[in-house]
Amino acid sequence: MARRLYTLLLLLPLALAVDRSKFKTCEQNPFCKRNRELTPVPEFLHALDPSTLDFSSSRISATLVAKDAGTAALILDMTFYEGVLRFRVTEKQTKQVRFEIPGDIMRTSLVDAKYKVLARTDDGLRVGFGDSVVSLSYQPFGLTLLQSDKPLVTANARTLLSFETKPENAGEHSQSFGGHTDSTPHGPSSVGLDFTFNGAQHVYGIPEHATSMALQPTRGDGITLDPYRLFNLDVFEYELVPEMALYGSIPFMQAHQVGHTVGLYWANAAETYVDVQAAADGTQTHWFSESGIIDVYLMTGPSPSAVAHQYSRITGPTELPPLFSLGYHQCRWNYKDEDDVAAVDNGFEEHNLPYDVIWLDIEHTDSKKYFTWHNELFPTPDKMQDKIAARKRKMVTIIDPHIKRETGYFVHDEATRQDLYVKNKDGNTYEGHCWPGSVSPVSYTHLTLPTKRIV
Repeated sequence: MARRLYTLLLLLPLALAVDRSKFKTCEQNPFCKRNRELTPVPEFLHALDPSTLDFSSSRISATLVAKDAGTAALILDMTFYEGVLRFRVTEKQTKQVRFEIPGDIMRTSLVDAKYKVLARTDDGLRVGFGDSVVSLSYQPFGLTLLQSDKPLVTANARTLLSFETKPENAGEHSQSFGGHTDSTPHGPSSVGLDFTFNGAQHVYGIPEHATSMALQPTRGDGITLDPYRLFNLDVFEYELVPEMALYGSIPFMQAHQVGHTVGLYWANAAETYVDVQAAADGTQTHWFSESGIIDVYLMTGPSPSAVAHQYSRITGPTELPPLFSLGYHQCRWNYKDEDDVAAVDNGFEEHNLPYDVIWLDIEHTDSKKYFTWHNELFPTPDKMQDKIAARKRKMVTIIDPHIKRETGYFVHDEATRQDLYVKNKDGNTYEGHCWPGSVSPVSYTHLTLPTKRIV
């Protein structure tokens, strides 16, 4: 008996482990592999052309040129705010528009700050704003944020700045994984940049990963991990491994040391990877995204609470939650019918256990058609909810973002009539497969318009 139990315990982790073959590794992701193989080679160094420096009240811009004549020139644009430096790197001339996060989504409440040129030499430029200083080096291009003459974070210290553009006559590009093929008609367009957090032995953030609060190194002697992946995935059997992507992606990182805390927000919506490596002078990180532009916010701190406040000015503060949501939520997959719900509710009451909310998964619907009820299993949803409410409790019904494609289902019919479904690259309605079968996701940004409403 003991031997059988021991064998079962050995097999249990294998049965519960995630199927890693369903999820890309860096080696299987072309842009990740290309960026990770970059090394500081002189002919790829970018330099700042000081003759192109342009100064305005709260902004400085300049052209970044590469020693390689075949590499397109870039534009550096810096904007100064109270406690925050934002800098963007874009193409000087482009034939293809790159995606940028819209300003209204950022909900920024940053306050412009005036800067002062402290020093200007043949090698670089020093600019002061608030309690901080920004130091620009021309060749190779580098940007360092300092406080009290102490360098806190340096961009491009390892000269890994990358901004891919499609070469002439490069032809169609595509990549395949798991039986699916994605085309990239505009060719490779990844962007990347390294950041060194000077003097900081640990960095934190870039959720969501099943790892320690202080991020473990992904590169270094004897380390063979993939970089941290920022790509939203449904991995309910995830393992306690640091780099694997999970349900959410927030490209925010902060570094703390005695007397100083700084933050970094990488404003790019594309799939992103981040390498972390310990160094004698601090912690080195390397960020690279599949497409878009380089758009970075550096938060000057100097304390963790100050960084949190500065970050909230960029993305907006956390919404104040309703009071009931702070209590215990009871949820499982799945409550099979109204009697099952009543039994669970009565069980909490019988054992004098507090709870505030009970959740129903998608099985409460008619054939997984959201905004409906199963007529046999949940025939009287109003009465069921009234009984829950009588005990000052609430019910949440789960609704997924995809809609079942079935003629006669009112949500699908209205989404089709109002042309609200997400489109594929050819401009046609995207069709996928999920719990209901054939589905299409709704473009929820359209639902913010007053003329667009389904239910």
